[in-house]
Amino acid sequence: MLTKNKTACSLLFVISFLVCFVQCRKSEQNLYVSEIIYPLEQTRLISDFKPYIESIIVIPIQESDQSLMSYISKALLDNDGNIYILDKGRIIALKPDGTFLRRIGRIGQGPREYLNIEDIAISDDGEYLMVLQSLAGNILLYGIKDTTLYKEIAVPLIAPFDALAPAREGAWLYAAFPASQSDYGKLEPMITRIDNNANIIEQHLPRKDFTMSIGNITQVSHNNYLLKPQSSEHIVYRLMPDSMSACYKIDFGRKNIPPNWEKDLRDVQSYMHSPYFKSPMFFQETDSLLYFKAAGPQAQGYNFLYLRGKGKGIHWVDNYSNFLADFIASDADYFYVVIPPLQLVEDMDDLCPLSKYLTYKTGVDRDPNNNNPVIVKIKFNIP
Repeated sequence: MLTKNKTACSLLFVISFLVCFVQCRKSEQNLYVSEIIYPLEQTRLISDFKPYIESIIVIPIQESDQSLMSYISKALLDNDGNIYILDKGRIIALKPDGTFLRRIGRIGQGPREYLNIEDIAISDDGEYLMVLQSLAGNILLYGIKDTTLYKEIAVPLIAPFDALAPAREGAWLYAAFPASQSDYGKLEPMITRIDNNANIIEQHLPRKDFTMSIGNITQVSHNNYLLKPQSSEHIVYRLMPDSMSACYKIDFGRKNIPPNWEKDLRDVQSYMHSPYFKSPMFFQETDSLLYFKAAGPQAQGYNFLYLRGKGKGIHWVDNYSNFLADFIASDADYFYVVIPPLQLVEDMDDLCPLSKYLTYKTGVDRDPNNNNPVIVKIKFNIP
């Protein structure tokens, strides 16, 4: 800190140096971190959710041959509140009340068909559902309101892209892994923006250490998209139609996993079971709250709910059961959480704290014979 007897000239020099440093960093990364979060210091551990939930809305997923769910790997919301679910290689659209709306495309090799789905997104104008096929090297765009609309965007074959977000007249593409094993260690960019003609507009984020392909890009409220590379830096980026910015940094302090702790990129189990906090993922965001999950020591699941800009929040810890409450979407006020069907719940003690609370609160209103999971909209209140 400068003392009072420092000259104005020295102060001006320091300020000029800092401005230059920041400008240089900005030109290098074009990124600023707008909020630093200290989850282990700023949130308190809870097990009783009653004081923190303002309201819940149950969305039962109608069970039919067309809408029977096996595993919800991702969900999106369109401008009308319809829910688009990626379920083991197929895309099912539900109305806001959970009733079946339609299937999007189908599996196959013909026109308007897909073989492998890496990721899905909704276009910036809200008109198309975007389906990334990395192996086929394209993005399929299906009309949302006008189902006759359809087009394709070629994907440059520079990396195995595995996550997608909309951009203005194009797309953001993320690659957790390099193109080949021999490229490990090279500072190649992980995020690429292309236009509708597959031209590369810009690239960012050179790969510096261990990364994984899990929950890298999520849609949050207002069709915004957050990118969280699974590296030790724990910086979260907001992908806008024409730009990207660093919006959060997650700092676990001394309990954060060191850079390049596990150099053998094939040994994911050792990485996840290391005695550190790592891999913040599954980010969801309302107008006031931020949710994410992280792997703690021995891969224990830690869930954090943070009051944005206020430096406080709550967290809870999963047990090792499969019955977890998965946050799959968010709008301005509500988080969308998936909980298991009733017939799979044999012992309430097997549930994570939030699943236990929601199963108890919604059990009366649920059909015990419905084999589909249930989506619950939750409006939290963090005092």
